[in-house]
Formats: sequence, C-alpha cells, structure tokens
Amino acid sequence: MVVYDGKGMKDRVTMLPESLRVPLQAHLAKVRHLHEKDLAAGFGRVYLPGALRLKYPNADRQIGWQWVFPSVRISVDPLDG
Repeated sequence: MVVYDGKGMKDRVTMLPESLRVPLQAHLAKVRHLHEKDLAAGFGRVYLPGALRLKYPNADRQIGWQWVFPSVRISVDPLDG
C-alpha cells in the first residue's frame, strides 16, 4: 500500500495485513457504488492539486482519485464553489 503525503509530507510504502484484504475490498466496492450514485446526481468530483485539474480534466470524476474513506456529506469545492 502507498501512503501519499504522509508524515513530513513524504510518500511511503507500507504493508497491508492479509486479514484486511477482504474487508478493504468490500469497503472499496461500497465506495465505488457511492461514487457512481454521486456522479449520477451531478456530484462525485474531488479537488485536484496544482495543474492536475488542467492536465487531466476528467480525473476529478475517476474512481482512482476518490477518497478511500469519503465524507458522509457532500462538500463544496473551495476553488469554484
């Protein structure tokens, strides 16, 4: 597993216990379903840092950029409202 911008703003690779594999896969399936529902409702976008928003204009809607543990409520993007 890779942790980006961890302590000291460093990226780190760490081990994931085998016992967490199935529960994490189940959780990620729920997150994907929630993301699909959010997209259908006109939401489901995330803030992208720096020039990534311009370089990859659809990335903010792709599942790979979504939070593993998303908020329970919709939030407002501080840049564009």
